[in-house]
Amino acid sequence: MYADVYAFIAILCLLFVLFNIAYFVPIISRRPVVLYKKFIQGKWEKHGVDSAGTEWTFSYAFEDGKFEMLGDPRFQVSGKYRIVKEVEKLVVLELSQISGESAHTIAPVMQVSISIDNKNDKISIDNRSYDRVA
Repeated sequence: MYADVYAFIAILCLLFVLFNIAYFVPIISRRPVVLYKKFIQGKWEKHGVDSAGTEWTFSYAFEDGKFEMLGDPRFQVSGKYRIVKEVEKLVVLELSQISGESAHTIAPVMQVSISIDNKNDKISIDNRSYDRVA
């Protein structure tokens, strides 16, 4: 009599384990797909003229987890980035290990949102549009 009860409990435990495996394995294996990881790679630039008539340039460069911001007149900041999330055509980056000019005024870890315009081969950061440099 006890053998039947133990067998029944063992079968229930086995079914419990199988149902948990069937439920959690697909969830664990689903990793977020990053569509624009390769798109943002490269150098992006914006040009303009200030109120005094002086031309200026500002650029972002993203390559293999490293970024660099360059500005003319003199501005340079570099560090590492990683993609935190991607929502449709918006990529959120986490910038860390930031060094360079004005690095003391920048937080040690920052988040930057990049809007993707793949039809026109442009990105937007802080509502400013940047063109890809060939």
